[in-house]
Amino acid sequence: MKKEDITNLLDNLVGNIEEENIELYKKVLEKGIGDDIKTPEDFFFAILYPFDQFLDALIHNQFSKDYRVAFLLKHSHFIEMNFEKLFIKYEGHGSCADKSRTIISSLFTFLLTGEKINFDYDAKYTFHLPKKIFKKHEDIEEFFEGLYALYYGQPEKYMKALSKTIQGIKPKRK
Repeated sequence: MKKEDITNLLDNLVGNIEEENIELYKKVLEKGIGDDIKTPEDFFFAILYPFDQFLDALIHNQFSKDYRVAFLLKHSHFIEMNFEKLFIKYEGHGSCADKSRTIISSLFTFLLTGEKINFDYDAKYTFHLPKKIFKKHEDIEEFFEGLYALYYGQPEKYMKALSKTIQGIKPKRK
């Protein structure tokens, strides 16, 4: 795909995104990706930072102004893997990806609507629902907030949420 095609595609996709963020992305494309990158900091400021600003504007305008929505959308893989690895350790491999995806989806709905997470354990199918950990809204939200803090270099909130989550529960595997 040519740079012009990418630029046109972006223009069509984002419509009401702030023009300055589109311009930032166009500058990255015009600059010649990688030409002046000599350090990780160069890469960050030449590519990651403008793209991150573009994504923030897109999320802000299309979904929500809540910083947690942006964090969830931009880092869903990081968040999902943290939940999934804990499910594997404390509930076993069975449906761990389904449970993690259910939590991510439920978190997204909660952040957009304010509707608290309330799993229906009486439903016909519950394989995708947590059995030992992350069964309550407050535990999920607290762990998510801990992941946010950890991602931005403040591990205390994460460690507290993790400790609370695993307290008294024996690992399924070592």
